[in-house]
Amino acid sequence: MPNRIDPNSARLELAASVLGEVLDELTLVGGCAAGLLITDPAADRPRVTYDVDFVIEATSYTESKRLDPAMQRAGFAPDSTPGAPLCRWRSADLVVDLMPTDSRVLGFSNRWYRSTVRHRLPHRLPSGRVLHHTDASHFFATKLEAFFDRGSGDACASHDLEDVVRVIDGRSSSEEDVRQSPTDVRRYVAESIARILGTPYFLEGLPSYFEHPI
Repeated sequence: MPNRIDPNSARLELAASVLGEVLDELTLVGGCAAGLLITDPAADRPRVTYDVDFVIEATSYTESKRLDPAMQRAGFAPDSTPGAPLCRWRSADLVVDLMPTDSRVLGFSNRWYRSTVRHRLPHRLPSGRVLHHTDASHFFATKLEAFFDRGSGDACASHDLEDVVRVIDGRSSSEEDVRQSPTDVRRYVAESIARILGTPYFLEGLPSYFEHPI
C-alpha cells in the first residue's frame, strides 16, 4: 500500500484526471513516483514535487508529437518560460514533463527510460483511475543516472539522492526489487550506490535527507 501521507497524491489525481485521454501511454517517473513505492506507513513521506514527470515511448520527433493535440485539449500548452526544458507542458494548475525514451528526439533522455516503460507497474488511484509507474529498481536507476548527469557532485544536497534514500528507507523489499531486476539495471544500481557511499561526507550528510532523522 502506498504511503497514505504522500504529499503528491492530489497532484497525481489531478494529472490522471486531465490526462485521461492519453494516460495509458504515459509512465510516471521522477519524484512523484516515490510515494507509490514507499510501503512503510511510518516512513518519512516523499519530497514534495511540483512537476509531474512522464515517459512516452518515442523514437523520433514526429512520434513524440503525437500526444500534442490531446495535451492541448486537456488545457496544456508548451512551456515558453526561459530555460524551461523542451519536454515541459503547463496548464493553469499543473506542470507536466513528457520525456521521450530516445535521446535523439530532444537531445536528452535517460538511458533507463525504455526499460522503465517495459517493466512499468499499474496503480489504481483512489478515484479509480489507473496510471502506470516505474518499478522500484528502475526508479533507483533513473534517479541515480539523473544525479550523475546533473554533475553537481554534491551527494549531500541532491533531490535525486533524497528520493532514492527515502524510497530505500520506506520500502522493505528494495534490496529484493533490485536483485530481481534486469542484469544491467541491477549492476548499474549496485555500482552507483557503491560509488556514492565512497563520496566524502555522504554518510555524515545522510540525515539531512530525512524530515525526522533519528
